[in-house]
This record gives sequence, structure tokens and C-alpha cells, in this order.
Amino acid sequence: MDAAIALGPLIAAHADQAEAERRLPEVLVDAFRDARLFQMLIPRDVGGDDMALADHLRVLEALATVDGSAAWNVMIGSSFGTFAAWLDPATADEVYGNGRSVWAGAFAVNGYATRVEGGFRLTGRWPYCSGSQQSDWLHAGFAIRTGEELERTADGRIVALTAVIPRAEWTIEDTWHTTGMRGTGSHHTTVNDVFVPTRRTYDFVGAPMRRDSPMRRLSPFSLNGPGISAVCLGIARHAISAFVELAGTKRHILSKELWAERSVAQVCVSKAEATLRSARAFFYEAIGDIWNAAEEGREATLEERCALRLACVNAAQASADVVDMVFRASGSSAVQTSVPLERCWRDVNTAATHLVVNESNYETTGMVLFGLDHGAGLI
Repeated sequence: MDAAIALGPLIAAHADQAEAERRLPEVLVDAFRDARLFQMLIPRDVGGDDMALADHLRVLEALATVDGSAAWNVMIGSSFGTFAAWLDPATADEVYGNGRSVWAGAFAVNGYATRVEGGFRLTGRWPYCSGSQQSDWLHAGFAIRTGEELERTADGRIVALTAVIPRAEWTIEDTWHTTGMRGTGSHHTTVNDVFVPTRRTYDFVGAPMRRDSPMRRLSPFSLNGPGISAVCLGIARHAISAFVELAGTKRHILSKELWAERSVAQVCVSKAEATLRSARAFFYEAIGDIWNAAEEGREATLEERCALRLACVNAAQASADVVDMVFRASGSSAVQTSVPLERCWRDVNTAATHLVVNESNYETTGMVLFGLDHGAGLI
């Protein structure tokens, strides 16, 4: 946390560059490496810090109070560190052990492979690979073809693995042209008939872990979402701070009174503060409950996992609501690029559309709350 706070001025100084270049500037990549921000979730025996989940999320939140894209890049890079637990020791050391590597990827099964001696021949195309420009390795989901058929488990599930591919063997397509979160560099990546040795593949859903810790005991879906929500919370905090600063200098064009002296601004900042703090409190409460289960060595209950998903979605959506509140209450000043509010508005509304935190998830959590079959939802 001290490192994240200390990096604030450097992040702020390069936020416009990240926005313009649609990637994390190299000076920030190096600074984040030096601060070990990408190593937060790597197991200790592979040289990582194996940080507790709530501590990791608070670091992301702090980074996002300065710039959402920078925080998102750290969220993606550090989150992929946890999957070292599924790799054999030699491969884990190869991928994670030098203390400087960065990772990107997508678990969507957008690749298809055939079995060959010693591994697979893989071809695929994966969207939304945030941080791909600075990454040394790509984690990419794939299925296995035998002839025209996909391999399946005994219960009918498609065999889905993840390949870990070195940078020289995949390419980046320039596809990230967006409204917000431009600095995340979330381009498509492609692989064309690349050999992937078996040792560089893993199944984080169906296979046992090779290393144990509370972080490793969390279900895959419980790991998928909290980081995004933490970034959204940080962006919302940035927006409230920017609104308070603006309201202290902006005067009404007719009455000449300070914006902060107007009741509409006072009501807005109060509602925004209460909304954000409420969402944040629920979020960290649910994180605490799921972490307690992991520390106790027990599987989290469906109710605990549902509460976590609900808290993640609520945090992201409430953050978007908060930014929208202060954006609209700021008048025409909010649309100026010199004021942080317009970027906060674009960034949080882009982040909150992510599959695992968008409003469609309320349907799944509602099914659980009503005791209905929730199917294959992200719980």
C-alpha cells in the first residue's frame, strides 16, 4: 500500500500518455515491477508475496483513485500470478520466477488444439487481453479437438485447458478503440499453430493445485470479479474527490456563489459518499467471509459465494452510479478534459460492463436467493 500511494504522482503524470497510447507507459511498467505490484498474488515458493485478498484489493483501489487504467493493468498482471499454483515447479519458476515478468490472458475457450507428442498444436484468437503490450506470457483458454469432435470428460463437460505461451509465439491485434479504460491496452491476441508443451498447460477448474494457501482455496469464480470491483470503487472515490475540489472553486454563472455553497451540490456529495461507503462496506464484508472460509480450509457455501458475487456487482454498479451523480451535478465543467470527472465517467462505465460485474449477474444471484436452480452462473 505504501508503494501504491508513493507511485501516485508518477501515475498521474503519465495518465494522459496511457490514454493517448492505449497502453501502460513503460516507465510505469518498470515502476510497478520495482514495487512488486505484479508479484502480489504469486505463491511465496515461486518468489511472490501471496498477499491476502483484501490487502490486494485495497492496493488496487488505491491505485484507481489516481488512474483506473493503471490500476486495471496491475489487477490483470497480479491476478494471473495466482495460477502459478497449478503449474509444475519447473514451469512455475520459468514463468514467474524471475520477479520481473508480467502476464496477460483470457480464459475464454477461444483456442482449439490437437494432441501431438509432448503437448498440443494450438491456434486461437482471444479478445480483451488487457496489458498485452507489456506482458511476457499469455494465459489462453482452449479446447482439444480429435478429428471433428471436442474432447469431453466422463460427465460430458468439454475439456478446457489453459496454455501459458511466451511472448515470441503470440501476436497482438490493434483492436482496443474504446470510450473508456483506454490505457489498459485490452487488445485481441492470436496464436497460429504453435506448439505448447503439456507442462505449460493447466486446468484450474478440474485439476488439483500443486501449492496450498487460502488464496488457492477460493473457487475460480470467487477470484473472478473482486479486482474489477475494487478498481471501480477507486475510480468512484477519485470522482468524489474531483467533485469536491471543483465545487470549492466553481461559481454559479448568475448567482456567483460557490458550487459547494449550493444545496444541489451538498445533497449530491452526501448521496454519493453514502452510496460509495455502503457498497464498499458490503464488498469488504463479503470478501472477509469468503476469506475466512478459505483460511478455515473449508469450501465456501453457496450463500457465501452468492453474497460475494452480489457484493462485486453492487460495488461496480454503485460506483458507476456515484460517478454519474457527481458528473451530472458538476454542470458543463464535467465534460472538459482538464477536469478528471469526464475520464472517471468514461472509465467506470466501461469497467462496469465487464461480464462478471454487469447487471445481468443480478439474475443469477436472485435465483440463488430464491432457492432456484442457478445453472451455470458465475457463483
